Amino acid sequence: MPWPPTTAYVADYIPRTTVDTVTPGDANEQGDYSPTTSPTKVIAQRILDAAAASVLAAVETVPAHLADLASAVAAKRAAASILRAVSDHADDITHATALDEQADADLKRLLAAVTGQPQGRMSTAQATRAHHQAIGAALGNVGLLGTPDRSLLSRRTAN
Repeated sequence: MPWPPTTAYVADYIPRTTVDTVTPGDANEQGDYSPTTSPTKVIAQRILDAAAASVLAAVETVPAHLADLASAVAAKRAAASILRAVSDHADDITHATALDEQADADLKRLLAAVTGQPQGRMSTAQATRAHHQAIGAALGNVGLLGTPDRSLLSRRTAN
């Protein structure tokens, strides 16, 4: 899995959010976001960019051998944020909470692997707060920008 993850990787955690919402009667999961899904691909990418930025806030650079783990953290965070944004059903909120808990556990493992210490530069609680702030900033730009702000991901995988 490359770093940063793709929106299709996020959709793996919440496939029903990739159903076409424009075509009546279409209930097929597309496996990725598009202009006809809710959220659209542009919005899903912004949420994913913010989630990836929160991983970078915690570890600064992602070593190549940990790209899969870092991608899983960002994808789970993005999936949880998307699920909360599109639904208020109790089962969906429970699923989103479980995804966040998995992301917290994975982030703790990532921090330990990167720093050799259990908590790294940032605790998981601090990283979660940073993620929520980054998501808020990304969603604040939804109506203002035509394309996602990829500058959040300027720090790439360290080889």
